[in-house]
Amino acid sequence: MSEDKKPLAPNKKLELTNKNNLPDIICKAVSLDLYTGFGDISVTSLIDSPKVRMLKKMHKPQQDVSDFLWTTLGSAMHQVLEFAEYDQFEVKALKQAQDILSRHGSDKVADWLGKYIDAKFSDSINNDIIQEKRLSIEVNGWTVSGQFDRFNVAEKLLSDFKMTSAYSYMHKENHVKYVKQLSIYAYMLREHGFEVDLAEIIFLFRDWSQMASKRSKDYPPTQALAMPLELMSHEETEAFIKKRVAIHQEVQESGVLPDCSNNEMWTTADQYKIYKKVKGVLQKRCISGGIHSSYESALSHKSKIQPGTLDELVIKYFPAERKRCSFYCPVKEHCDQYKKYLEMINENN
Repeated sequence: MSEDKKPLAPNKKLELTNKNNLPDIICKAVSLDLYTGFGDISVTSLIDSPKVRMLKKMHKPQQDVSDFLWTTLGSAMHQVLEFAEYDQFEVKALKQAQDILSRHGSDKVADWLGKYIDAKFSDSINNDIIQEKRLSIEVNGWTVSGQFDRFNVAEKLLSDFKMTSAYSYMHKENHVKYVKQLSIYAYMLREHGFEVDLAEIIFLFRDWSQMASKRSKDYPPTQALAMPLELMSHEETEAFIKKRVAIHQEVQESGVLPDCSNNEMWTTADQYKIYKKVKGVLQKRCISGGIHSSYESALSHKSKIQPGTLDELVIKYFPAERKRCSFYCPVKEHCDQYKKYLEMINENN
């Protein structure tokens, strides 16, 4: 069956293609928009690049169904972890119905359903656990909204589930992002009357390898683990939220899109690699210890090596790679910064 004969379920945020001709049911699952955000900006967008946010508003991103398979599996795992909190499946379904009624303004019916659930399933409900709750705060005329995964009222513990790659866990800049994200959720919870003292990320690694865990101390030691986070203070978080809102407001009002930072582009470091030429043929792999962050370092290392009589050592430059731009950004085709980056890569090649 050709691509144009394989209908996709509508998605208001994205234009989805099906270049790999995946089955209809996969397309429909990927197309589901499970997050019902509201307000002027979400927490995830608040801490992200203003340029990416505005390009998404200006251009409906086009991505392929296959790009979202891991995301869909992550959403499914979130659902399983939610259901695991209740002894009975029906409780979660009714809780979801109560939430939908509340969001549609049917507060009286939602309240009645809540009382029914508490009375009918009292043995299955732990009222100390709040899951997948949407909260909002008002900041400088904007509504900032967010949805946390799990909060234990008794333990004052905020938890967030991440089904991700081992590489993402090892990329320490992501940990900084997690602190910002959960600090904002904790701030929102406090503004709604809760006490929050602790936070954690519960990781599930989709590509975990036991062999790799033995080779590197930075690699996650198990397929799932909980990582405690040290949250920003309430005052520090408030100042951070106000600053980020001001930045996004200025960009939206002026229409001037600032370039993404290296952190926002997941930029790797420049590399200088030393290769051996054997009888005029450059080897495919660089020599042992031949990867350096500067030309001077690579040149110094090269000068200390005595190659064979017919060998020659060559230093090759590899510019910093922008992993998010290259592999994960849905609006890169509309980005002038990415186009300039491609031009630079082509010149170096």
